[in-house]
Amino acid sequence: MRALSARPELVQGTFLDGMGGVMEPVYVTVAGLQEMDDEITDSTTDDPLADLHLRYAASADALMKDMDSGNDDEFEYEGNEKHFEDYVHELAFLPDITIPASTILDYDAPNVKNPTLDLIA
Repeated sequence: MRALSARPELVQGTFLDGMGGVMEPVYVTVAGLQEMDDEITDSTTDDPLADLHLRYAASADALMKDMDSGNDDEFEYEGNEKHFEDYVHELAFLPDITIPASTILDYDAPNVKNPTLDLIA
């Protein structure tokens, strides 16, 4: 489980859609997790629909608790890995797109025409 620093009452977990196994982040409150835990431990029923609901709640609770058990004290900003030392060097080879220029299409150029094709009369 990973608590968000901006909103400590929210916990990030993983939602499995059940169809293709797509994993998406989902955010729940700590109180919501406690409510699911209480519902799972306090309820026993013979109703298949209620049993299915409890099994879903149990699996969602397990996914939320096992989601992120790593060290939450460290965060590495991905922008630190980008290096722009050669950025100006790369810009020298790019065309100047600040000057508007119209593109002229030449359909009669030799690299466009296929000599093996005949015109349809």
